Amino acid sequence: MESTGAGYEYALLVGAGEQRTADFTKRMGSDNAPYAVVRKAATAHVVHHRDTGVTGAVVFVNATGIDETITAVDAACLLMWRSEQQTLALSVTDPDLHLYEGDDPDQFAPDGTYVGANTSYSRPWRRSASAPSRVSITLHGRWSCDADDVTVTPAGDTARVTVICRDGASRDLTMTAIA
Repeated sequence: MESTGAGYEYALLVGAGEQRTADFTKRMGSDNAPYAVVRKAATAHVVHHRDTGVTGAVVFVNATGIDETITAVDAACLLMWRSEQQTLALSVTDPDLHLYEGDDPDQFAPDGTYVGANTSYSRPWRRSASAPSRVSITLHGRWSCDADDVTVTPAGDTARVTVICRDGASRDLTMTAIA
């Protein structure tokens, strides 16, 4: 685990009401907390929900050692996964619409200093079509997937899964273990 220094965490309980909020608070102070923070670092935040077995990650930059299932990710993305016997339910999202590449020249001074005072809603590229992007995830174990725009490349005891993402939408995949 990376050194994290000072930090904080919070949970949102939508429509929980007073009693469910009190129950949640009590569980968080016990060995039976509803979730566990697996990783809280500059490269990624990872949380495991104990009741459902779902793990979620916000990956800010390429990262390694996400957990025992996901060993590496090569791009910023949102991930959720759950192992179920011989399958892995995996959701991959690149929330960046990729409306433009590089720095918006109107937002930076000649020395590279950010000077942008304009919101994205005022930029000429705001109506550009979303460009597809690639996210590659390395999984521990050997896996296959028959979804469109997904390539699985085995490498020893891992599999590199390359997913084409579009429009900030989630790609919900079912990975199948290979014996």
